[in-house]
Amino acid sequence: MYMSQMFKKATKINYHGFNMSLMTHPDHPSLFLGLIRQTKECEFTGSQLNKNIEKVILNQLHALTLDNNFNVIEFKILKDNSMLPKYESFTIGIEDCRILSPTVCYGVSLYTNPFHLPEICLCHYDLEKKSIERLIKCNMNGKKRPEKNWLLLKETDENYVMIHSYTPFTIINVNKESGNTEICKRTHIFVRSSEYEIHGGSCVWIPQLQSYFVLVRIVNNHQYLHYKWVCLDELYNVQSVSGEFRFSDFDGVYEMNISMVLQNERLIVPVSLYDKEVYVFETTVSAVYEYLNHYPMVIL
Repeated sequence: MYMSQMFKKATKINYHGFNMSLMTHPDHPSLFLGLIRQTKECEFTGSQLNKNIEKVILNQLHALTLDNNFNVIEFKILKDNSMLPKYESFTIGIEDCRILSPTVCYGVSLYTNPFHLPEICLCHYDLEKKSIERLIKCNMNGKKRPEKNWLLLKETDENYVMIHSYTPFTIINVNKESGNTEICKRTHIFVRSSEYEIHGGSCVWIPQLQSYFVLVRIVNNHQYLHYKWVCLDELYNVQSVSGEFRFSDFDGVYEMNISMVLQNERLIVPVSLYDKEVYVFETTVSAVYEYLNHYPMVIL
């Protein structure tokens, strides 16, 4: 299934970048606040100890203000001024930031550890200063295989409650101040073949259904296949799952979603194509609900 069967509208973002996350602007409900990733290749200027690094990918985080038609009306480039130690790496900067609030997001970093391993960091940023002020590394207690697509379910006074991974389905608490994590639920509800992987895309709470809509990306041997909707109840039990679909009408297009916004019945889903450009797809809660198969067995 392609986007024309579920999504009513797709709007291209006329701003260079990819992997954009959105939220309704807290001060102006008719506007949006967004974070988007830009990259550029640079010559390596580090020490001679790392002779294997010739080129470095510089990741820049841009904060955008968009109108209701997703036109960019203001942008700010956020510089990393945090005090967390940085290490020589083939990629620097925070990647694929998912926005939590006007002052906090979280993303992937490879230059905050000496082994160039992907790790999730909470990022406290200041739009007035155009600065990332603080990075907090989130630790999974020595888990060897990093997961890069944690999804926020809800926020409490002390923690962010997040989906960590899917096989097994793992929910974690992430302490806001320390980044320390604890597993609060782990169940074996997703069935997959050994070649398939499930990656988190985005998640939003649907008050009228008392449920979460989760977009998951299915990958086979590192090759993107398609997306599916998963519906969770308030205790994070799977209620239903959709059939497979893609946003683009063309096979072979790499699609990346990291964010979703709910405005009443309207669902707003930004999607990057080819890691080059962003389109905002629009649908409704009712339209998604029609595509859900309401049985508890989930085969992805």
